[in-house]
Amino acid sequence: MKHMVIVAALAVALWGAFTESAHAYLDPGTGSILLQMLIGGIAGGLIVLKMYWTKAKLMIFGRNKALDSKDH
Repeated sequence: MKHMVIVAALAVALWGAFTESAHAYLDPGTGSILLQMLIGGIAGGLIVLKMYWTKAKLMIFGRNKALDSKDH
């Protein structure tokens, strides 16, 4: 199974390497969409980090101390 995945990935990479140019047009809105994706990804990552940081604090310091530090 592992060899089939490697062969398939290699086949896709070689196929992509030897295709002709697409001559595609990217309009100005493309940059805006890419920027929104980047900002959204960063914001989502920060929220995930905050959730796990809070869980880690609760596990390490206990519920009372972690909740007390939020009040300050």
